[in-house]
Amino acid sequence: MALRILSQRGLKYFLDMRDILKKGCDVVNSSQKYHPTDYRTVYNLVGHSGMRTALDFLLRTDTAILLFRCLKVAGFFNMHPSESEQELMPDEVFVGALLLHHLQLLQFNAHEISELQLEKPNKIDSARSVFLGGGLFPTLALFNHSCDPGITRYFQGTTVIARAIKNIHCGEMIAENYGPIFTQTPRAERQATLKSQYKFDCLCVPCNEDWPMFNNMNQGIMRFRCTGTEDGKIRKCNNVIIVPTDTSDFMIRCAVCKENTNILRGLKVLQDTDAMFHKATQLMDEGKVRQALDKYTEILGLLDSILAPPFKDFHLCQQAIRHCMLSFGNKSVVSKKVTK
Repeated sequence: MALRILSQRGLKYFLDMRDILKKGCDVVNSSQKYHPTDYRTVYNLVGHSGMRTALDFLLRTDTAILLFRCLKVAGFFNMHPSESEQELMPDEVFVGALLLHHLQLLQFNAHEISELQLEKPNKIDSARSVFLGGGLFPTLALFNHSCDPGITRYFQGTTVIARAIKNIHCGEMIAENYGPIFTQTPRAERQATLKSQYKFDCLCVPCNEDWPMFNNMNQGIMRFRCTGTEDGKIRKCNNVIIVPTDTSDFMIRCAVCKENTNILRGLKVLQDTDAMFHKATQLMDEGKVRQALDKYTEILGLLDSILAPPFKDFHLCQQAIRHCMLSFGNKSVVSKKVTK
């Protein structure tokens, strides 16, 4: 991929960019209009060169030399080889440096391209995601990580599509996921993986609040959102009210804003979502994926208006939405092998 970035454009394009790159112009953090096809959106991606060991640099430099030789043999430089193979022309040194730079930034910014493999058409409950290759998408690479991501991504051909899988409010970070998800992996393991592979300490909400994994979520409590409002219209309190499932109270006073929240109304909504979830699953089983997605999305909105995650029903619905969306991307039907 480090080589492909160069071969897509040709030598002249990068030579024309040389002086601009030396000035260190970052199109993301500047007032210039962002163009995803501008090479600077690739060049300025983080490579963590300051955190690398001498051995790491040595190995990547060896790889860069190999790729450089491939470009040279393929006629990328449009020139006769220098009289001495030990003597490189300035343009060759520049390209070699770009290759080494690409190898560093690809480690943290490349994405896998995948497809969904189904045993039967429109039967996605048993489908599995299969790795096809890798790609660099500079705009997608700007999304930071959360162990509770706000988007999922899928591919149509080599085009990546990102879609929201939960409500994202104005001012909130739109986060994707780099691998570890809080519902499946303990916090210590997630943080160790992210520190080792991506060189950062995860400070997402599930890590900061130590959210339980899916199987450890307490079914004996409900996490109601406080309904305290300003002038009876705009919600002013962000507190979460923990209520035992066996409570006999229907009005709970918030310890923060001192207003009462009617949980009876919330419980009625939750009962309605049970029937809706059954209907959505039925639509999914019938292969009516778009109708199922609409129903799951409606359910998620209702749940989110009443309860605050983490709780099982919310994340089950989120997972169903993710499955629906993945089915809109690359997919193939692979018949299950019959074993004797």
